[in-house]
Amino acid sequence: MFARGSSRFRAFTLVEAMVVVILMSIIAVTVLPALGNLDEARRGAAVDEVARVLTHARSLAMASGRPSGVSFELGAETIRVMTIETTGGAPTPAADALGQPEPAVALPDLYAGVELVGITHGDGSTASGVVWFGFDGVPRLRDAGGALVGPFTQDAVVELTGSRTVSIRMGTGLVE
Repeated sequence: MFARGSSRFRAFTLVEAMVVVILMSIIAVTVLPALGNLDEARRGAAVDEVARVLTHARSLAMASGRPSGVSFELGAETIRVMTIETTGGAPTPAADALGQPEPAVALPDLYAGVELVGITHGDGSTASGVVWFGFDGVPRLRDAGGALVGPFTQDAVVELTGSRTVSIRMGTGLVE
């Protein structure tokens, strides 16, 4: 027994310290795989978002009878639905339900750790640009001013982080 004024304090025993280390190890082993699953879920959600936006643009083209597409800006890593309102008109951002121009969506802002790595268009080019759909939902090549150039000569592919891709089929416009 120690006197009341004694300066000795009770410390952790070696067994108690080892129990704490073992418990921390078990927690670390169970949490780290869950963090990996979170990154994988973000990549999957980003792929779903790109496919959703492409499908929306295709549906808009078929419903309105006007060319609609998705603009991919590689440097800014943004996507945006575009349309051509009048024959011979310039491409403009599509209107949302309230009639306002739809904003560009920055994928890294929505899905942390996900990047828009690249795009291969229907003519094989790999620069920023728009994937256009015609009134029948089939993808078409257009120049920067919106003028019709011709049909796709190959499938278009959008590539995201982790080798995740979204394809647009040249003959049908199917987004997968």
